[in-house]
Amino acid sequence: MKYTDETLNEYIDRQLPEDEEQRITEAIENDQVLRARVRELRTVRSLVRLSFSKTHTDGDEPPAKDRPSGLSGKKAIAASLFVALGALAGWLLKDSLTAGSPAYPDKQAVFLNTTQLNDLDAEEIKAILHVSTADPAVVDAALDEAERLLQKYRATHKRLELELIANASGLNILRADVSPQKRRLLELQARFDNFSLLACNKAIKRLQREKGINPKLLPGVKVVPSALDRILLRLDMGWAYIRA
Repeated sequence: MKYTDETLNEYIDRQLPEDEEQRITEAIENDQVLRARVRELRTVRSLVRLSFSKTHTDGDEPPAKDRPSGLSGKKAIAASLFVALGALAGWLLKDSLTAGSPAYPDKQAVFLNTTQLNDLDAEEIKAILHVSTADPAVVDAALDEAERLLQKYRATHKRLELELIANASGLNILRADVSPQKRRLLELQARFDNFSLLACNKAIKRLQREKGINPKLLPGVKVVPSALDRILLRLDMGWAYIRA
């Protein structure tokens, strides 16, 4: 029996009925390919959660029992993330971008930083760019690379879909009252209909709760319930994940 990634993710999260969970467990024990798929999905989810917990934001970080041991606090998380993403970025990028069909149909995860954005080269690219900082140097560099990618794909008539999702202090870049990148983001939206802006509702709620601020967002910004859930959804769909 074939299982979808959605079903396997529900299995990983222990959201399936007990009898179905048992069937999948038995199938995994007897199917090396299925076992490898489940291992890959677990790795992807763990890496994204580590990426979020690195900034300790929005209630999306994993519980203490799931965090790396050995080093303490941010150092342990940052070290684990650096090693894991470094290893994955090389071989997953090489394998996934040559798939030749829309949006990486074999759904291998592609983890990149913004300096690797323009290494993407396929007939169709779908990528989510995660911004969790308001550091102008980091954000401007990420937008420079994103704009170059958007221009490259427009010039070659290849298909590209790029989402920018912001949480934590990165939410500030999408705020109409404080964003230093306000004009640039509005211009990019106007020029490229395949570029969209997403704000994490958990980050908005946290700002409201802790600082009493009800942020006004830039025109065209879509609010999604959780940045983490959105990224995991896109990874399940075969999108590339880019961390600014």
